[in-house]
Amino acid sequence: MQVGVIGVGRMGKAMARNLLKAGHSLHIFDTAKEPLAELEKEGAVVATNMKDAFRGDAVISMLPNDDAMRAVFVHGGVLPQGGSSTVHVNMATASVACAEELTALHIARGVPYVAATVWGRPDAAAAAKLSIAVAGDAKAIDRIQPLLDVIGQRSTRVGDEPRMANVAKIAGNLMVASAIEAMAEAAALVRGYKMSSADFLNIIVTALFDVPFTVATPNRSRAESMNRPASISCSASRMCGWHSLPARRQTYHCHLPMRCATPFSTPLPMGTPIKIGPQSPRSRHAAQV
Repeated sequence: MQVGVIGVGRMGKAMARNLLKAGHSLHIFDTAKEPLAELEKEGAVVATNMKDAFRGDAVISMLPNDDAMRAVFVHGGVLPQGGSSTVHVNMATASVACAEELTALHIARGVPYVAATVWGRPDAAAAAKLSIAVAGDAKAIDRIQPLLDVIGQRSTRVGDEPRMANVAKIAGNLMVASAIEAMAEAAALVRGYKMSSADFLNIIVTALFDVPFTVATPNRSRAESMNRPASISCSASRMCGWHSLPARRQTYHCHLPMRCATPFSTPLPMGTPIKIGPQSPRSRHAAQV
């Protein structure tokens, strides 16, 4: 397939590399030059601009947040004006409001639009082990399904409205953030009794969730000496890749559940302190040594 890729950061680059390995032809664009040069050596064609990358059978975009998506697709004039058969596959985590705005814009422009949000770290993306929630027109999804099969280990259709994939991702992130907070506080509790929080978490996480857990730190003794949930929270987040996100990106993801729940007044008791972030009761407790 002829595929455009807009956004080749750590996740986008890994996905693009797998598409190249599978024999797909890629036109790629990013504001960062280094990943473009890497992928060009592997067979990708570097587009002269974002509009030039919007071509072929499908365009995959992986941008960091709502502002970037609006800058490119709403204000950047990337979408064709007179309709197109190219399916836009947005794999970024967008707010519901942004997802709805993008959907309306694509309908107005006559461009097929699919949201395909992912769970997994960059190493999972490199190994083609991402889990994907995809939503949109069924025929459009059928057309880009071969690309999803290359990118991830599993893709699940969650609805015919693109925003449904974004809701699924936001809800999943709420679960991840809540689990990290719970593990952090439990670890602080056992440390109060002179127990090893690392050993405790290895027992509990493997028993309850059947996944490996390690406290990844250059100095284990130093980690054991820090008697606060925040230190374990950072280590626990390595399981889902949040540790590698800049603080601004973490804040963006933590605010999305409450914004998603607002239209229906859905109570999210666990989401409220997560949204508040550094000023939350849990975060204040985490700062206590």
